[in-house]
Amino acid sequence: MLRFLQAQGVSIFSKPDNIIRLIDRLACTVTLRNAGIPMPKTVITEDVLLAEGAVQRLGSVVLKPLYSTKARGMITIDSNDADLEEKIDLFKQTNSVMYIQEMVDIPGRDLGVVFLGGRYLATYARQGSGESWNTTINSGGHYVAHEPSAEILRLAEKHRHHLLWILPASMWLRHQMGRWYLK
Repeated sequence: MLRFLQAQGVSIFSKPDNIIRLIDRLACTVTLRNAGIPMPKTVITEDVLLAEGAVQRLGSVVLKPLYSTKARGMITIDSNDADLEEKIDLFKQTNSVMYIQEMVDIPGRDLGVVFLGGRYLATYARQGSGESWNTTINSGGHYVAHEPSAEILRLAEKHRHHLLWILPASMWLRHQMGRWYLK
């Protein structure tokens, strides 16, 4: 649809192909990993037994559909869950490829660092409601002003050229142990 609209002369902020690559979680992850951008540990598999092993190794995880935004279709699983196998089997029914990512314990917010035309513009925080594991507006989160630290600006600037083909704002989250990850 976006390609069609752009071909008809409608101005679109981000190129449709860039938006498609953003929504494709696997392509986005490979690009970010190859660029050395810090991310939570991730396992991608079609095999239920490998998925169960990944959960056992990683502890708490988020299972994510390959194509989704705003945490739609995502579930959290812990290696101690009595119904671990059932949860993975249920997720597998609608997701032939299982994207399993280590749960990062964050302080209830993530950051969006915005560049426009290759220059830093602003930073915002997406504040969680406290009722959900994620900070999305679908789960009660909301946007708030945020003044970034020099550390996050250095990190975002360092990786900006890798992210520009993907998105104008990069979402960063901070682990309680102080490490920054790209979300």
